Amino acid sequence: MEFLNEVENQHKHGGRSAIAIYGITRNPDDGNYMMVIQYAKQGSLRKLLDNKYNDLSWRHKIRNLRFIAKGLAAIHKANLVHKDFHSGNIVNETMYNPYITDFGLCRPASQDLSSKGIFGVLPYISQEVLYGEKYTMKSDIYSFGIIMSEVFTGYPPYHDIPHDFSLATQICLGLRPEIRCEIPQSLLDMMNKCLDAEPQNRPTAKVLEDMLDRFYSDWTLKKTQTQIYKQIEEINNSDKNFSIYDQANQTKLTHFNYQTRK
Repeated sequence: MEFLNEVENQHKHGGRSAIAIYGITRNPDDGNYMMVIQYAKQGSLRKLLDNKYNDLSWRHKIRNLRFIAKGLAAIHKANLVHKDFHSGNIVNETMYNPYITDFGLCRPASQDLSSKGIFGVLPYISQEVLYGEKYTMKSDIYSFGIIMSEVFTGYPPYHDIPHDFSLATQICLGLRPEIRCEIPQSLLDMMNKCLDAEPQNRPTAKVLEDMLDRFYSDWTLKKTQTQIYKQIEEINNSDKNFSIYDQANQTKLTHFNYQTRK
């Protein structure tokens, strides 16, 4: 039944906010059913950041986040909560065309989503969920904020901290991913709102989509008087080089397996 729900949700959003599904098949070895989905040439967003972060301009970063927010807004408009939103469940057809995937935990927002356990990948789980409260759309927004930090820095969240009970405790006490590079203040403010400890203070996915649409337009159309344009120009003209992603060192330091845990 859960597999059929996943297929239905993937099909409902496929091609727009989610990767397209072409059908289902069955593994001849174990008999398990599998979905046949569109091939994403760049792999997961996490893989893209590992391999090509230094090739991503601010235009590319904003475009990626814009499409991810658009996909999440479509999911929320359908009154669904994703519940497992992280960079391993976002795939890229090109460097700047991301799609959401893995609807295995996706449920109607009206359904009682209080869990008998905690599901998801720890760095992306909001502190209210870690406290035992139910998953909501605002929990997805928190996860989006973590994804924003990942796109900005290139590094997985908390890449230098063991993903264990101690990290969960620190997140509940207010720990957030460390930012060691220059980021346009408008985008940093947006990220921090998504990561607010109070769920009601976080923006909706639609608000995020609209803001990122505007930022993308302002930068692409060279609207020089806008704040986002000035902020990106200042960073691009800066002598500081803190935003270079050390891919070789990252490979040595972290080998994260983005599998849903409970």
